[in-house]
Amino acid sequence: MIGVSFQLPIWFDLGAVFLLALTGVWAAGRRGYDVVGAFILAFVTGVGGGLLRDAIFLQEIPLVMKDTRYLWAVLAALLVGGLIRDVIVREEPVLLKPGQLFAIASLAGCVCFVLLSYKYGVDVEHAAWIAILTTLLVRMLAMRFNWTTRAFGLRPRRDDDSDTRGR
Repeated sequence: MIGVSFQLPIWFDLGAVFLLALTGVWAAGRRGYDVVGAFILAFVTGVGGGLLRDAIFLQEIPLVMKDTRYLWAVLAALLVGGLIRDVIVREEPVLLKPGQLFAIASLAGCVCFVLLSYKYGVDVEHAAWIAILTTLLVRMLAMRFNWTTRAFGLRPRRDDDSDTRGR
């Protein structure tokens, strides 16, 4: 049967990307990486092989760059690996704490991608690169100018001074 090709169902491929990305998130957690480092490691672990295969051996635009579901699988692994890890070790998830703009920079990139690709019709590859640059720019500006988020609510946390009350 020459000429017959076999293609795995998309859910199988996305599930594999998710699980591989999850191992990247766990490795990033063991090394103390931040959210950006964890995303990069999850992305490379989850889709790196497919990127190399498509770009080098098939010499075509990688499927990962054409189908946004792969990015969503990596992002899901990042959220599930990071949040579950923090909950298991009884720590507040880093994404939920005030600090420098990690999640907001990622959100800016995601919004940029969605707007460019779906609302304005920019091709997916260009929209992805612009979104990556937007995320990087927001993150770099936050680091340079020390932009941070603040605790939400009217009352400050009292955990830090709890052991000094009795003294």
